[in-house]
Order: sequence, then structure tokens, then C-alpha cells
Amino acid sequence: MVNIPGRSRGCATCRKRRVKCDESLPECLACVRMRLPCPGARTGTFFVHAVPSSSSSHRTCGSALRLPSPQPSRSSAFDQLFVSHFVESFFGTMKPPPTPGTPSKIWLHELPVFLVSSKPSSAKPAIRAASMMSYGTLAGDVSIKTAARRWYAEALHHLQCQITKGDVCVDEGIICAVVMLIHFETWAGTSQKAWLRHLKGAAILLQVAGPERCSHGFMHQVFSHLRFQMFVAAMTENEVPIFASQDWMTIPFRIYPKLIFDQLIDVLFSVLKCLSVADQLIKSDDNGDLRTTLDALISDTMLQSSQWWLDSSRSVMLSL
Repeated sequence: MVNIPGRSRGCATCRKRRVKCDESLPECLACVRMRLPCPGARTGTFFVHAVPSSSSSHRTCGSALRLPSPQPSRSSAFDQLFVSHFVESFFGTMKPPPTPGTPSKIWLHELPVFLVSSKPSSAKPAIRAASMMSYGTLAGDVSIKTAARRWYAEALHHLQCQITKGDVCVDEGIICAVVMLIHFETWAGTSQKAWLRHLKGAAILLQVAGPERCSHGFMHQVFSHLRFQMFVAAMTENEVPIFASQDWMTIPFRIYPKLIFDQLIDVLFSVLKCLSVADQLIKSDDNGDLRTTLDALISDTMLQSSQWWLDSSRSVMLSL
């Protein structure tokens, strides 16, 4: 008989403990919170043999209950599927070749490391939330998107617990978690500015970490990844971000020089400075000093953009 009513689809651990399983993939939240091994909920069709055998019908009521042997864990297989799909969604079929002088790995390649870590972290549920929402959206699978929202709530809960403790340690795990929540919101479309709140949170955490820590490793990769999003956010709110300051435009790139795209963002940040001073000039009565400042900024921005165009053209010619 197939799918007999009353037969639980919950994971083997929850069934053994006789507790309700939320049937989340790749691991249920009950097991995650109790830090128990979880093989994941049953998926697809399963069969139950409902006719007792002759030997089992003669067993006494006092015989010991035999529990089913644990299922092999499938969480790592699901994680690999969802994360691989998430990484591929960034590049599609046109994955760019590595650029000389840059790290051989990018921040996306570090996601599996956070997933297999035994250390409690908000990164794991956040990675699952974003990667599952990405996969579920493109596959049109409502159940996976529902599970992704559960992991999103779990990640928010974990982050809230970390923040309310005070004296938050800004490490790679918490930065990774917030960045993945940004990508969850871009896929989920909860609201038009939901991603912006997480981006502001990531910006605050990076400021606490400081530009020196953003000059190498995972922090540098994430900082470089977020710079364009920070520009877009600043444009929507008509402000100049702290990351447009001289320190933030130089110190994080001491080890790994800027790529052409990084240089383009520098030009865009300069445009923001021009717009900010122009806005002040419009609202001000005494505009002598502001006019001089604006003229200097415009001249510098034009020089930057011309240099960027020359460098990018040279780079294209060398790649041919």
C-alpha cells in the first residue's frame, strides 16, 4: 500500500524520538536546534507493508519494540545540489576565466565550507535559505520555496540571538549570513526594499570590521562583491556611502589590485559625490565655495572616467 494515512514523512530521528517533524530539507529544524544527526524527511513515494507475517502475528505484546535502522543522511547531497545550482546561477553557461593577480577562489566557493562546519553559525541556515529559494523559484517547486522560508526564519532568529547578546564578533560567518539573506530577498521578492535592509546591515558589519580586514580572504571577496550594490543603494537614497571615502577605496585593495569593474565603481562613487554637492548647491543661498568644490569634483570624475575607458579598452584588446 502507498502513502497510508497516518504514516509520517518526518525524518527517522524525529520518528524515533516521537516528536513532530517539520519535514524541512535538507535537515529538519527540530534536529538542527537539538544538534542531532538528521537524514532529512522522506521524499517521493514510500511503501508500507500492512499485512503482518505469520511470525509477527504470534509475537507477544511484551516483546521489545524494534526501531528502524537510521537512514543514511541525505542533507549533504541536498546541500550540494542547491548550492551548486546557486553558484551556477551567477554565471550561467558563460563562466569567466580567472583574472591574473586575483584569488583563485571567489566567495561563492567558500559556501560549502560553512555548510560542513560543525561550529554553530547563522551562515548555514542563511545559505540554505538563499540557495533553496533560488532552486525552488527556477524549478517552480513550492515545497522547496516553503522550506527555504523556514531556513530564512531560522537564520534571522540565529542572527537576532547573536546581536542581542551585545559585543558582536564580526567574523566571516555572520558576514556570509547577511550576504546570503540579501540574495534570498532578491529571489523571494518579499518587498521592494527588503534586500536593502540586509545590505545596510552588511555595510555596518563591514565598517565595524574595518578596511584592513577587508583587504584579504573571504572578507575582501565579499566586500568587492557588495560594492556595486552599495552604489545602487546610495543612489536610491541620494547619499554618499562611507565606502566612497579614500580609506575604503584604497586600503582593501593593497594586496589585490582593482579590476576594471572595481575601477568603474570608483567612477560611480565619484558621480555620487558630484550629485551630493550639486544637491547642496541647489538648496544653498551662498554657493561660492560649493560651486568651486563641485567644479573640482566634476573635473576629477571626468578624468577618472577617461582613464577607466582607456584601461578597459586596453584590457579588451589584450584579451583578443
